[in-house]
Amino acid sequence: MKYDKPHPKLIVKTELKVLVDFCNADTKKTSVISLTTIQMRNVLDVLKDWGILTDNRTNPQGSRQRHFTLNLWSSFTEENLWKFEEEWDKRKSPGLENSSIKTEINYGSSLLGMVR
Repeated sequence: MKYDKPHPKLIVKTELKVLVDFCNADTKKTSVISLTTIQMRNVLDVLKDWGILTDNRTNPQGSRQRHFTLNLWSSFTEENLWKFEEEWDKRKSPGLENSSIKTEINYGSSLLGMVR
């Protein structure tokens, strides 16, 4: 992910379990699927690989504490969600960039409200 000018950043310092609980609290209203700690760790790794997340920990090995920066596209939540979906569609499977198969993610309103 490359930027031409400075973009907003969100600095997060928490534990992995807190992130999982936060995400699961919002999705319990709309889904029976719960995110696990391993899945959350994988999500953070993907965001790091894509250049969306910068790991700020001095010693990341075996640490329960998470300290990272999310490099956002905009100060508007909806625009960040739209750009993330666009990035996901580009990267999800090689050869599907021009496909008519697109991702549509429904975000809970309480999660959106907390990000603002």
